[in-house]
Amino acid sequence: MQKFDKQRILSTFSCSSEIDIHIKDQVGSTDDWGKAFALQHVIDKTNLFVAANQTSGHGRLGRAFVPASVLGIYMSILLPIKNRFLPGLVTTSVAVVTVNVLKEFFPRYSFGVKWINDILIENRKCGGILTELIPTKVSKHKAIDIGIGLNVGYARFDSDLEKKAGSIPVANTFNRDVLVAKIAQQVSKIGKNNTYSKYLPEYRQVCRTLKKRIEVQSGNKKYVGVALDVGEDGSLIVQLDNSRIKRIDSQEVTKVLCPNDEYEG
Repeated sequence: MQKFDKQRILSTFSCSSEIDIHIKDQVGSTDDWGKAFALQHVIDKTNLFVAANQTSGHGRLGRAFVPASVLGIYMSILLPIKNRFLPGLVTTSVAVVTVNVLKEFFPRYSFGVKWINDILIENRKCGGILTELIPTKVSKHKAIDIGIGLNVGYARFDSDLEKKAGSIPVANTFNRDVLVAKIAQQVSKIGKNNTYSKYLPEYRQVCRTLKKRIEVQSGNKKYVGVALDVGEDGSLIVQLDNSRIKRIDSQEVTKVLCPNDEYEG
């Protein structure tokens, strides 16, 4: 198991006091770890939780994450809430900086996003982002919990995942410390400066759902049409087959399918 180096991660930050870093060899879920920490502490700066392995990772609606690999990225970031913001733009902004860091580290590969929180490599899901508003120790205050999971160095997937899941191919010398540090650094800047909306134009550029025919499952309802745009609040704007325009909030979505796409997730 390749362990993380706290000092190497910390050295990426210009000021060590701007973040607290928590590392474990193995956890059930870094998200659950971060939430439990928030209930016992005042969250007044960025807190990064990272594990060399996790056994119970999950995404939206509690879906299980792809089984862990020895080089996978399992991290959660707690951000204090200091100003008003649109919750729907947290995921979009984090997706953009994550994709940008991945492009920097792995320039040979094509990375993108499936609305709203799937990270794609060569049209296969290699990761996901889960953002939640969570309670903290301080009464009436909340924090943002941002979980990021990336498949790295995973060679094979079960037959039911082979058309959906992908992995970032790397050598055993791959340095997870620097990758995790750069993602955390960029996410921390977004929270500190409250610049969630700044990344929306770039999100539209990397979002591979746009201009495609999609099927959206929302509870017991199903919407079919073409994804036109991402709204200023992060919602997906769809032109339905009956020509009606439907704005879909990520909180109400069970599943988004692109039936004519190579990626069947």
